[in-house]
Amino acid sequence: MNLNRLMRLAVLAVLGLALVAGTATAQYTLKYGHVGPVGLESDDHIAGLFLKSFLESRSQGRITVEIYPASQLGNFRELIEGV
Repeated sequence: MNLNRLMRLAVLAVLGLALVAGTATAQYTLKYGHVGPVGLESDDHIAGLFLKSFLESRSQGRITVEIYPASQLGNFRELIEGV
């Protein structure tokens, strides 16, 4: 399986859990980590910015997304194992 596809599936799984587990008064912070560089030249970072914009606008402030680029939360394997 393609590594990018696996990473996207992992993000979707976390996103699904956050939306299903949410209640009207709950607050959630989603940490989106990726191994790509900061900036618009990285597909991973663009996806993170889209996810942040989408979730924060649709959840009416109940979900916030923190983006951690450039392996700040670990290498690719550590990120997948953390999910």
